[in-house]
Amino acid sequence: MNRIKNNQGLARKNSFRSFGGFTLWNARNKRAGKANSKGFTIMELMIATTVFSIILLLALAGFLQIGQLFYKGVNITRTSDVGQQAISSIKADLSFDNGSSTAAINYSPLTTPSYNRGYFCAGANRYAFVLGRMVDSDEATAEINGGSASNQGAGWYKFGLIKERFNGPGCQNPFDEGAGVPIIKNNATILLGDKMRLSNLSIVQIGSTSLYTLDVRIAYGIDEVLTSPPNAVDAKCQSGANYSRYCFVTEVRTTVRKGLSK
Repeated sequence: MNRIKNNQGLARKNSFRSFGGFTLWNARNKRAGKANSKGFTIMELMIATTVFSIILLLALAGFLQIGQLFYKGVNITRTSDVGQQAISSIKADLSFDNGSSTAAINYSPLTTPSYNRGYFCAGANRYAFVLGRMVDSDEATAEINGGSASNQGAGWYKFGLIKERFNGPGCQNPFDEGAGVPIIKNNATILLGDKMRLSNLSIVQIGSTSLYTLDVRIAYGIDEVLTSPPNAVDAKCQSGANYSRYCFVTEVRTTVRKGLSK
């Protein structure tokens, strides 16, 4: 009987130890789980989200600013290059022009629509231009490659500035279908790029010498970003950062001696 009681007491003791061990182990793990599962509060999440959103907005604003500056830089470079190339081409042609005639611009205005057109010859090339009208590259190309009526040149006004290989005789009017010699599209090259306009082009003889002053002024941008009227010879960009991003005006002047190769 005593042995049975002792065995029962030992069993209860072992059971208590096992149960107690489980209880202590479970309690410790619960406390550890509570410590490990501690997360952010709603207020902390809101603050973190707000800070992250501000950083993203600042990064986006900086990216857009860089993009606009890049776009402006590209337009400035393209317009400046076109101005330099145009005046360099005219200067080179005049330099090697050994003809006895005076270099001068002739005008042939277009009535409908109203545009001031001109032309002149230098060396082996003839130049034709339209003042103050913004060039649309697609329209200019379509005009040159258009139907038989437009190919006569009388109604041409969308090209801005054209350089054409021309062998004469003389310096014929490219806009006169009757007495002139029309532009031959295969010999013509459009010198102005998209959204550019020729504001001014002048060739002025200095006294009675063989020296000439050349002046080429090119404006980039739509009508709204230029001072009014946008087709003026002295057109400028409107003041303000919003306008200067999409507008640029370049003017190139130089002096050349006609017939330098003599």
